[in-house]
Order: sequence, then structure tokens, then C-alpha cells
Amino acid sequence: VECYSNHQQVVSFIWAVIRSIIPSDLLGDCSNWRSLRSNISKFVGLQRFGKFNISQCLDGLESSQFPFLSHVWFSNCLCYKFWVGIGTCNCAKNGSNKSSKLKTN
Repeated sequence: VECYSNHQQVVSFIWAVIRSIIPSDLLGDCSNWRSLRSNISKFVGLQRFGKFNISQCLDGLESSQFPFLSHVWFSNCLCYKFWVGIGTCNCAKNGSNKSSKLKTN
């Protein structure tokens, strides 16, 4: 009698939960779905103390394939202006600069 779920069953369960909670427009097109599922699989396959940073999580995703982002102009966003160093952003921590905010490790 098996008392555990294998890797693929866990990935399928997490993907089914994500698809039932998040509207499909927010998940992008089918190529982004494949990337998301692949990234979930990588995450589930980590060892006990394995690390999975944000760049690994977003690997393979294309922002152009998300319909809701087609109406957003990033150059007008305050956070974007903060990152490129031409403004300030209310959501940024005080005293932080561009180089320290972009570190992922």
C-alpha cells in the first residue's frame, strides 16, 4: 500500500489548485502555462534545503503573453521610475538603492 504521493501527483494537484483559484487571464497563454507548470515541478523537486529564487520562478514566462498587462505602461509606473533611478516609489524601503534591491541571493 502506497502512503505517499509521487512528484507528478503533487505537481498536478498544485497546478489544479492554481487554475481553480487564479483566473486564466492572469495565468497568460498556453506557453506560459507550460512554463509555470515546469517551474512548479522544479520547485516540488527541490531537496530539503534547496533554494528557489524569484528568477527561477519566473523562468520562461513572457510578459507579452499576459492580456491584462497589455494596457499597463511601465514607463509611467512609479515603481518603474524608482528602479531606473528617475524617481521615488512609496512602496520602496527608505534608504535602499537600485543595486541592493535587485539582489536575489
